[in-house]
Amino acid sequence: MSPFGPGRRCRIEHMLALLLAVMTASPLPSPTPEPLKTILTVRSTTFCGEFATHVNNAIGNATRNDENLGKLIQTLRAPNLGGNEMERRLERMRLNNTADAMYREYRSGEDEVNHLRALAKSATDPEQKADLTASADALGGVLYRQHLIQRDMDGFLAYLDAGEMRGSTNDLRLSDEAASPGVHPRSERTGFLAPAPYWIPQGVPSNLQQDMLLPGDESATDDLRMARAASHDFESRLAAIFSDELNAGGHISSASDHCQ
Repeated sequence: MSPFGPGRRCRIEHMLALLLAVMTASPLPSPTPEPLKTILTVRSTTFCGEFATHVNNAIGNATRNDENLGKLIQTLRAPNLGGNEMERRLERMRLNNTADAMYREYRSGEDEVNHLRALAKSATDPEQKADLTASADALGGVLYRQHLIQRDMDGFLAYLDAGEMRGSTNDLRLSDEAASPGVHPRSERTGFLAPAPYWIPQGVPSNLQQDMLLPGDESATDDLRMARAASHDFESRLAAIFSDELNAGGHISSASDHCQ
């Protein structure tokens, strides 16, 4: 009995997040006849069963991260980062939760890809070995491109968190300044309170210390502008991810032919 029975061999898993991005921005390349697919199998052999299990799991990780990417793009384009303190905090929490989910999917997907690579090494048919290796490499590429966006999102969130910490510290320094006028100097260039000594990196020349800005000296409007810029950057990378997914779909289809 074929492990990929008639009418059950595979079904198309459309990239939900990519469709969301299409609705909110410039169009992406149209799908080709070989999109990323999920294999449905009745596991007639152990080898084919393992292949189907690991490739399906990796595809699931990749498609869920496509959905997460769509969430990131939409959330970054919302106006909340330019709102009040509560709105900004909730917005950062949403972004952080989505980025964390992306990292978990990436790590889980990488484990599945490693299983596929190990399975490829055990294949005795050279053609089957090549198809399995190409499938693993293509899926690994998809997952890594998604991971790079998640890592950049983490960096932006760290910047925003540093700004919030600076705001709390600066509030205390403003109170100190009110209690002791003139003790806490301001930068002549920026008008901001000069950084406290513990904020100044080792080796910074004294003539530059007065002009140093603490993290978060930008306004909420600036944060909103940077968030929108990040959303456009992330969106610009979706086409490459989609292209890799189409490539992976072709290799997976070829590898599955050996299990008929």
